[in-house]
Amino acid sequence: MRTTLNALLFLLVSAPASAAAGFIPTQANFSADWFSPPYIRADFLGDSLQVVRPAGPTTEPSRVVALGDVFNKNWKADSFQTPDGPVSLGTHFDLRGNAFLSVVMPHAMMATLYKYELGMTGSWQAGGETYDLTLEVSIFRSRTNNYVTVKKRSDGRTVYRKRIREVLLKTFPRGEKVMVRGREYRLFFSHGVLGGSPARPDPNTYAVVLVTNIGDDSDSDYRSYILPYRDLEDGALVTYQLYEGYRVRLRALKDTAELEIYIP
Repeated sequence: MRTTLNALLFLLVSAPASAAAGFIPTQANFSADWFSPPYIRADFLGDSLQVVRPAGPTTEPSRVVALGDVFNKNWKADSFQTPDGPVSLGTHFDLRGNAFLSVVMPHAMMATLYKYELGMTGSWQAGGETYDLTLEVSIFRSRTNNYVTVKKRSDGRTVYRKRIREVLLKTFPRGEKVMVRGREYRLFFSHGVLGGSPARPDPNTYAVVLVTNIGDDSDSDYRSYILPYRDLEDGALVTYQLYEGYRVRLRALKDTAELEIYIP
């Protein structure tokens, strides 16, 4: 099944991973058709993978990415200030293609994840103040032009108000730039997601996400390719099919926490 998410994500987590791999359905995640995804197109690349022989000793990767340098950088795309310090916001994908607003409290190490959907709400405390999160939705706006809003509970003052689109656009450049046959992708590496509302990062699962913009400056249209990291952990060279049928080969180096990228 296919899901089209127009105008970005982030990400981090698409055209088929291989000829048999499918798109992730996300429309069931929303309670009204006019707000149902996609707000970016996401392909889950976890099924029907083509595994090839490990590259020979004379084969050199086109790129080597240190995964620690991109780990969870999608969480810190934007921010607003509190008496305790900045609250960071960004975009996060789970392994099923759902997109979340990530919120990292001052001095926290892990994000809290709020799935983009009708009725999205949340609250937290910082610096003795309670902050309330809502998603302002209107049938007169396109999906990604609906507003993520944060207000102080004590006086109702708005401290953050950005379109979903703006949060997504701020997330995209946080990834590592990777060129595949002249097309720019951004690579992200992050945790999977534990269930719940709000959701939490899963410390036991990870995903590599490749995101590319197939639109233009006036109308961004991002495709996100979600790759379960577990499929790369055995050291084999794995081939994925990306936008327009171009292929990329990836291999994880667990000892050095690096990802080798081969462009055929």
